[in-house]
Amino acid sequence: MRKLIFFVTLLLPTIVFAQDNIEEATNAAKQNALLIEQFSLLSPMSINPYTSIFVTSLLSKMGYHNDFVATNPFFDNWFILGTFGILFLFTSIMRPSLGTNQITGILVKVDEYLESKAAIVTNILVMVFPIVLNENAGADEIVFQASFLSVSLKTLMIVVVSTYALIVLLTIRFFVDTLIYLSPIPLVDTGLQIFKIVLSIALVIIGIISPTFSFVILVVMLAVSLFFYKKAKRQLNKMKYFLILPVINLFTKKSIRDKGMNDLSIQVFLGKPTSKFSKSKIVRLEKQNDEFYLVKERFILPKVTEKITLEDFTLTQNRFDTALSNFDQSMELFLNRSYHSFIDEISEELNVLLVKEEEVDTVSGNNIFKKVKSLFNKKDITQLKTMA
Repeated sequence: MRKLIFFVTLLLPTIVFAQDNIEEATNAAKQNALLIEQFSLLSPMSINPYTSIFVTSLLSKMGYHNDFVATNPFFDNWFILGTFGILFLFTSIMRPSLGTNQITGILVKVDEYLESKAAIVTNILVMVFPIVLNENAGADEIVFQASFLSVSLKTLMIVVVSTYALIVLLTIRFFVDTLIYLSPIPLVDTGLQIFKIVLSIALVIIGIISPTFSFVILVVMLAVSLFFYKKAKRQLNKMKYFLILPVINLFTKKSIRDKGMNDLSIQVFLGKPTSKFSKSKIVRLEKQNDEFYLVKERFILPKVTEKITLEDFTLTQNRFDTALSNFDQSMELFLNRSYHSFIDEISEELNVLLVKEEEVDTVSGNNIFKKVKSLFNKKDITQLKTMA
């Protein structure tokens, strides 16, 4: 049902342009063609965002473009071309070389994770940029005013639908990348990096030559992706929590009070489902007035909170992670390596017994490659694959 609702939502921008007389119908057809060209950008962006924006902007400067790109000031911009050109060259050189080894390959996954976040922001900018400069909503359009920016209902709907579609596609792409990364043949991951660049360029060219065919490709990609989205999301949460966040936290000042709270507030990974949360969710374990809660914040929607008790719980620390579980294993929470240096303080805050099964290496050195190598080893990759 949710998939059906999504596809109906995807078609809504076209439906609202339906008109009665011939002149208005002609204008609606032009609007719908422009809409298809807008969405045709999503398929290459979901494969390789930096490449797709750089190649689209470069071809636009050379005079090869569809109507949407030709009229969008985002692409007719030397700063955008230069910035994404640098990102394209950097990732094209660094990713294949780092992907030859599973340990340094973690840096590739971190880069792709951050790139996915950048792709979503970039997509919103592509859709909204013309409005900031020169688009005025018609008198008959519903307009949403936010500070200096007025956004029509049509544009807002396009931004929401395209962003959701891109999130789904990026999740599935990252999921496939992760499966290949976890394979015992690292060179496969290097080949994938090169293949994604070529495929992204091909999809950009298809979008220029035939936006309608590109849109059909997008719909097929979405239809397939939606079937695997939930499973992929669970697996990626595991990858994100245990491999990506510890590397990102190397560059931040980590604390067990991450949100500026006086009491404990740490991110945990759910190994078992709870009454309000499914398995493999990343939530926060918070201490409030000597009581403990699992908290999940949501965009726009109110956060979800579940009270838990930690009676008969034990903290079991090894090299890769720390498990917080009760005697019968009915509840199991995991802490990643970022919290190893705080584990004694966490044990005291939770008032649970701490058992250290393995000696934990400290992350040393200023070189990022040395830090990652001291943070993980091949046994950790194997353990991640075997985790339920």
